[in-house]
Amino acid sequence: MKANCPVKILLVDDRAENLFALEVILAHENYLCVKACSGMDALEILNDEEGFAIILMDVQMPKMDGYETVERIRQIEKLKHIPIIFLTASMDSAIQIFKGYLAGAVDYMIKPFSPVILKAKVAVFVDLYKKTQELLVQKEQMKALNIDITERIRFEKELTEARMFAEVAARLAEEARIKAESAARIAEAAVKSKQQFLSNMSHEIRTPMNAIIGFTNVVLNTKLDAKQKEYLNAIKISGDALIVLINDILDLAKVDAGKMAFEQVPFKLMSSISATLHLLETKIRDKNLVLVKEFDHLIPEVLMGDSVRLNQIILNLVGNAVKFTTNGEITVSVRLLSEDEATAAIEFAVTDSGIGIPENEIENIFENFHQATSGTARLYGGTGLGLAIVKQLVEQQGGSINVKSKIDEGSTFSFVLSFQKTKVEVDLDQGIVELHREVKNVKVLVVEDIALNQLLMKTILIDFGFECDIAGNGKIAIEKLQTKSYDIILMDLQMPEMDGFETTEYVRNTMNSKIPIIALTADITTVDLAKCKAAGMSDYIAKPVDERVLYNKIVDLVKKQDLITFGEENCV
Repeated sequence: MKANCPVKILLVDDRAENLFALEVILAHENYLCVKACSGMDALEILNDEEGFAIILMDVQMPKMDGYETVERIRQIEKLKHIPIIFLTASMDSAIQIFKGYLAGAVDYMIKPFSPVILKAKVAVFVDLYKKTQELLVQKEQMKALNIDITERIRFEKELTEARMFAEVAARLAEEARIKAESAARIAEAAVKSKQQFLSNMSHEIRTPMNAIIGFTNVVLNTKLDAKQKEYLNAIKISGDALIVLINDILDLAKVDAGKMAFEQVPFKLMSSISATLHLLETKIRDKNLVLVKEFDHLIPEVLMGDSVRLNQIILNLVGNAVKFTTNGEITVSVRLLSEDEATAAIEFAVTDSGIGIPENEIENIFENFHQATSGTARLYGGTGLGLAIVKQLVEQQGGSINVKSKIDEGSTFSFVLSFQKTKVEVDLDQGIVELHREVKNVKVLVVEDIALNQLLMKTILIDFGFECDIAGNGKIAIEKLQTKSYDIILMDLQMPEMDGFETTEYVRNTMNSKIPIIALTADITTVDLAKCKAAGMSDYIAKPVDERVLYNKIVDLVKKQDLITFGEENCV
């Protein structure tokens, strides 16, 4: 290559501002920066152009992340040896670092990184590239000019040494890869142990909490004097707060372990959000606040996405707004930013007139266990996990979140998510409605091994006006199903002799029954939910059981099953 010819560097990042920043850092060197805004763009550029000395690659990108992009690059023969450095803000665990090395990266830097260190690392690889190119050019010149054999031997020797250096480097890289694989296996085993521990703890904590909160709700529905009601409400509020804390810890653990999964199912966006806000209306009224809803009617009625995770984000943000606002209003706005034939980009915003966030704390507000000031936790409570989880939930769906705030004036949290359009019709509203007790005489089989939970479920179902039988484990449940007809089964997952998964598989595969089955689980990890679906369960509900959610799920599933049975009978 010519002495003054600029060296080509490929910059890969989905954010234009990051590409611009890298270009500015490297601007004063003799480099030609080629920019790619996605993994696919990078692969196209590398296939069309040659002569890249190094690639600087972002890790978190939509559609194809940095790991997958690097793995694809390494599968192309001519690109196998191009050095790749990962630039990332989230490579904060051993597993992620090892994953980067295993994919084929030679180094990584954590954002925000030092421009001086970045330039120094790039310079090392550029210098190695230049020396390699010079040796190759000299070799070709020797062949063309047929120069003195001594010079040729010297050049061959230098080239051989360069190859030996490359082979040694390759061996070292292979040894590092083997060590990384071993360390990754150890780290993965540790993560699995942690996940199993959290799963077990979730079950052990939620099981007694189910009875405490459940029976508190039952007693609250009976005739009480003012003092008794006050005491019971205190128990209920404390129990609800404990469940929120448990959920936050479990969600954070799932995000850290990479176990957070997102569904793509059709749902009615406006109905789903309205039902979610309905859950907070009592708290909002109790604080004499006004809830303002601003819905853009240009948004398609039905979209594909994860309504559960969306509602979780909305609940966290609106819950925070309620917590930190003593007077005024809370506005929830949903508007269509852009759309094409396949997708719709939607902006969600939650604005309050609360205490606001100090300017120097805004950039840290999404960190784990972080709250705006040291006095915030004492005055308002909370763990500082909610916003950290919200940020992860938004970004792992390819979205972005922002915050604007002024002290004593309020805050606005806004995030943007993209949803797939669909022509699928959603017949039933997925929202939670109040109990109207319009459906009676539903025959329910409760499969539960813990006596307190059996009593609680029986009390709740009888209050619904339903018939209820109890089975202490899966074997007893199968015996009852063989002698009596039921409309629906409520199935606990962890039971002795025959657990909920085995029982459901037997009902579906051996008995060939299509009876609706709702899983009652104190463990709401992603793994168990996937197992529920695989076993053939119709739906699930987490303990402690929300009576309104339980009632609506039972009624919806029984109605659907009645329609299916009616249709089959008419077809015969």
